[in-house]
Amino acid sequence: DLIDTSSEEVDIDNPVKSKINEVLVSIKTDKQLIQQVAKIEKKMRDAAKNLDFETAAVLRDQLRVLRKVSLK
Repeated sequence: DLIDTSSEEVDIDNPVKSKINEVLVSIKTDKQLIQQVAKIEKKMRDAAKNLDFETAAVLRDQLRVLRKVSLK
């Protein structure tokens, strides 16, 4: 895995972890990371607005992990 979630405070299930790994493979710069976070935030807000709280929760979990990522 690209992400070590052993010290993660959030309980990340496999689909969330899998999606985050897919996203991270495509990210090469901090700017791309910031753009991806903004994109997921918008999807999360839209899902909540449409009362799709399960999707919003999955996206929230993805954001929690992505926000902890720093590119080296």
